[in-house]
Amino acid sequence: MLHYFGWLPAKRKKRKKHGMRGKPFVPVKWDQTHETKEEFAAKMRAHPTRLERILKANLRSAMKGENLAVNYQSVQFGYILDAYIPALRLAFEADGPFHNKAYDDKRDGHLLKYSIRTVRFTQRELQGSPQNVIRIIKTQIRARQAAFSCSAM
Repeated sequence: MLHYFGWLPAKRKKRKKHGMRGKPFVPVKWDQTHETKEEFAAKMRAHPTRLERILKANLRSAMKGENLAVNYQSVQFGYILDAYIPALRLAFEADGPFHNKAYDDKRDGHLLKYSIRTVRFTQRELQGSPQNVIRIIKTQIRARQAAFSCSAM
């Protein structure tokens, strides 16, 4: 069948899914046989999820004026943490729609043995109320700073 321009329309090519800034989206899975957790964490730092980017932006907003280092996709005691403040032993996690609650509870309990407090944010919290997320981050940082200053005395 001829189109009124005199040619058949070509089949449309599927568009590549693009991440932030035009980079192609690369789904990342950990393959235990070929890489260490540190190498996998480096891949995750290079290709953060949308929720991890939102968490990072909220952390930056909340920590203005604070003189604290934040490590993103940091390996601590066998687990990869989305954001970790080593000076306060405080971790922040962005929980997407496919998080396993039982595994997260086990992991948080294991990290708590090493005095690492984990603060989790759901997808709805991160996308819906950034001001509330920033307020929670500030509150947790102040609480940990107070706890660490009391224990130093």
